[in-house]
Amino acid sequence: MAYFKNSWWSAALLGWALWSPAWGAPANLPKSPTPSEPKPPALHTPAAEEKSPPASDLRALSQEVLGQVYNILLDNALAPPKPTDIFYAYTQAMATYLKEQGLDGEWLAQRPLVAKELERFEVPPLLNQLYQEATSRYPQLQKDPHFTTHLAQAIMESAQDPYTVFLSLEEYRDLDSSLTGDYSGSVGLTLAPHRDGEGRSHFVVASTAPQSPAREAGLEAGDELLAIDGRSLEKLDPQECALLLRGTDGSKVQIRYQPADPKAKARQVTLERTKVHYPSASAQVLSLGKGQPSVGLLTVEMFTEYTNIEAERALRQLEKANCRAYILDLRQNPGGYTNAARDLCSKFLPQASLVAQLVGKGGKVEQSIYTYRNEHPQRPLIVLVDGRTASAAELSAGALRAVGKATLVGAPTYGKNSSQRIFNFEFPPGETSACKVTYSHYKTPDGLDLGQEGLQPQVLVEMDPKLRRDPARDLQLQKALQLLKEEFKRD
Repeated sequence: MAYFKNSWWSAALLGWALWSPAWGAPANLPKSPTPSEPKPPALHTPAAEEKSPPASDLRALSQEVLGQVYNILLDNALAPPKPTDIFYAYTQAMATYLKEQGLDGEWLAQRPLVAKELERFEVPPLLNQLYQEATSRYPQLQKDPHFTTHLAQAIMESAQDPYTVFLSLEEYRDLDSSLTGDYSGSVGLTLAPHRDGEGRSHFVVASTAPQSPAREAGLEAGDELLAIDGRSLEKLDPQECALLLRGTDGSKVQIRYQPADPKAKARQVTLERTKVHYPSASAQVLSLGKGQPSVGLLTVEMFTEYTNIEAERALRQLEKANCRAYILDLRQNPGGYTNAARDLCSKFLPQASLVAQLVGKGGKVEQSIYTYRNEHPQRPLIVLVDGRTASAAELSAGALRAVGKATLVGAPTYGKNSSQRIFNFEFPPGETSACKVTYSHYKTPDGLDLGQEGLQPQVLVEMDPKLRRDPARDLQLQKALQLLKEEFKRD
């Protein structure tokens, strides 16, 4: 079981996977945890726009975008596909799309096969030729941006890398929201979905965002949603529930729910959707018992552009409470920006400590990432990890263990060691889509390649992720507290 934010989401993009053992595999397994590299500037700069086809000429713009996608993939991919493979993937995708639209694609099958491996420069004219023929035969495709998106996705997928993808407008919005924590049209609910033994869906509130409509209406962790706008949730999957919750800013949604208190009667509230910010980091002071030092729990949900500020604020709170040790909770953290991971490590490691090395084509070290000045006092540190700790979160945990001698407690991590770049497009005209390309993989300071098996914690504690909502039953958290208590006794 994992959490999902009240937002549009994609099976390949949103870092919070919807998962429950009763469902089998994750509903949106993050074989694409969020990328580990900040977004570069959009490709369409004002100067470039002047040379581009008019926005109304979608056909010409589509051909330009497809050509750029082709070149971006070959120029940046850590393991670029052969140009011939791109050509065949493109052709197959076109045939599939025509069939889905009820259009005849037999003319594609009748084209002669390529008799040799194509050179890079030979493929773009062939792609243009196919596109022009398809849009000439079926003029409606000239105004269909989904046709272009489908072909662009095929080009990227020819790399056979689950993290190298073309993002549609909706998918790009998901990714952008997850990397900022800002969600439009939200009520501020984080839910934990599962199914019971009879196949009924249950959607329990895991948390509510600060100053959100849900929190202000009184919804709390443990409450269970029963219906949305009069529609029962018993037979819905997590995606369907998410779609019902989300809408446009200012629109209203009616929610019927059962409070966590079993003696309370079901309640109904009407919430107005709005833009909601989900903090990426939070602090909590924990007690080891009477007469024992306090322990600070710092939870980082994801590495967003606000993580440095939010984690700094949270850590200052713990220092003000005179916490003598820290527990850093990176469970269920799908990753995010590499810079944000470095920022977090800089709060616990000495200045100029190696966090990770990014390795590019041919095994060349493209970049070494180091911490900057650390103004925080050093304290004993335990890091909680699990099977959903991925990408930049694994990078952080690996560095804190290798350099800072932190103890890792929990379950083996996800095992994602690649880093992606994002290239933006203004396509369709006035909107944004993007390419996400794996350009390097990283190694921890002690040389571990996390893509092989992830991080193995020194203290292995397996547990049902849903127990994380209850600190008293959270076996991994309780084990961390026990280890710190024992360390204080030795001191």
